[in-house]
Amino acid sequence: MDGILGFARKHPIAAAAGAAAVYAAWQAYKKLRIEGEVVETERHGGELVAQVLKAHGVKFLFTLVGGHISPILVAAKATGIRVVDVRHEVTAVFAADAVARLTGVPGVAAVTAGPGVTNTVTAVKNAQMAESPLVLIGGAAATLLRGKGSLQDIDQMSVLKPICKWVATCDRVADIVPTMRRAFQEAVSGVPGPVFVELPIDILYPIAELRANMGLCTRIRRRELSKAEDIKQLILPVESADKGVDAYLASRRPDQPVFVDRVPRKLDFIVERFLRYKLNYLFGGGFDREHDVTPLPVSIPMPQSGDLSAATELLRRAERPVLIVGSQATLLAHEVDRLAAAITDMGVPTFLSGMARGLLGRNSRYHVRQNRRQALREADVVIMAGTVAAFR
Repeated sequence: MDGILGFARKHPIAAAAGAAAVYAAWQAYKKLRIEGEVVETERHGGELVAQVLKAHGVKFLFTLVGGHISPILVAAKATGIRVVDVRHEVTAVFAADAVARLTGVPGVAAVTAGPGVTNTVTAVKNAQMAESPLVLIGGAAATLLRGKGSLQDIDQMSVLKPICKWVATCDRVADIVPTMRRAFQEAVSGVPGPVFVELPIDILYPIAELRANMGLCTRIRRRELSKAEDIKQLILPVESADKGVDAYLASRRPDQPVFVDRVPRKLDFIVERFLRYKLNYLFGGGFDREHDVTPLPVSIPMPQSGDLSAATELLRRAERPVLIVGSQATLLAHEVDRLAAAITDMGVPTFLSGMARGLLGRNSRYHVRQNRRQALREADVVIMAGTVAAFR
């Protein structure tokens, strides 16, 4: 200790730089600590996304197919969610927005990284202005390759943050489920709106695929597996561990990949150790347990009883009341019939706008279609339900 203190007195700048480096290394270690067990499984992060979508009542997933998000689409289709492939990403988000408005369930769109995400901006902004609950899933470059010129790698969070209620990115497979559950909660709570979840490609594919891409094992096709040494080094997923090598190989098609615990080319010792650590960090805790995918509680603002009483008294005393009903009043699609009945019982002249158009049918005596400006000018009480003051 005396030697360290002596060095620090003689070389304060070098000592400060060394201390800063040690601190930075410690902070990086804390961020990259491995939590949970790493399971050698054929499952992948796309399955976890699909489980959350299913648990939240999602019936449609709109997309334009891309390699960054393919595991999500495959898993969603396998769980019974209808995957609708469109020709432009903005269309996918517009369609998801429409589903949200018609059903009350947050609409979901999944788009590939980079231009796939930026192409959605107009539709996401439209959902924000309409206060429509929407979950946008965006693929992204591998976490190891961020900012290093990877395919379609851009700062997507900065693009979407100004027009979304909430944005998040996942760095580990174990983060997928809690992040997706939070996304649905945020989309619906308070004033509804769009949210964005970024899912890097290296947490969506199976661990064996990523290990091979890192150069930590060898990927070969089943039909090419012939050497006794390769068969001896075959990496068995946990799903086939009890069945044995022969049963596993018999279950694979000739063109399907299998993975051999053989490094294709020798890596630098430090590089190899880092890559193995990074692999364990990505997949630790991802598949060693059953994740809770049920919806989180939603916070919906409700009026205070005093406010209701005051509004009731205003309406009771009004001689020329006007009611304006907008899209937000129809967010709960299963309640629109009750809403229409309540408006009819009130007997107040009503203007309908946005998604509320058609709410009262063709022949309602209380639905006013013309002279809105004059009516608002002469009204002594105006009730705005699910709408805001705008140019109309």
